[in-house]
Amino acid sequence: MNKQHTQGPWEIDPEDLEADPDSVFSIGIWAAGSDGRVMVAHVSAFGLHSETRDGIEYICPEAPEQSQLDLALANAHLIKASPDLLAAARCAIAALTQAATFPADVKLAVSALTAAVTRATGGAA
Repeated sequence: MNKQHTQGPWEIDPEDLEADPDSVFSIGIWAAGSDGRVMVAHVSAFGLHSETRDGIEYICPEAPEQSQLDLALANAHLIKASPDLLAAARCAIAALTQAATFPADVKLAVSALTAAVTRATGGAA
């Protein structure tokens, strides 16, 4: 499977970072597209609770805890950096495999980078 990802850079919508933490919190990760912005990912942080009204159970969102907000923001930043990380991994693989021989730790690093690129591209290194 060799599918092309949406080209970077990817950005976090600054308005999402100003969201009221007492509401359902979500962060959009966007890329510039030919027709404007393209959403490439969405990270949410919210709690859920169950309540029963008139004999019917409803699952309702509730304001996230600070730890959920922090985790969502960290995940959004990692996703935002994905195109750059993929490009850096490919560059490192190319540079590190230029030598005819290299130490075992470099060989291990190349193997780990290659595996990460394979996972990131759905199987195409």
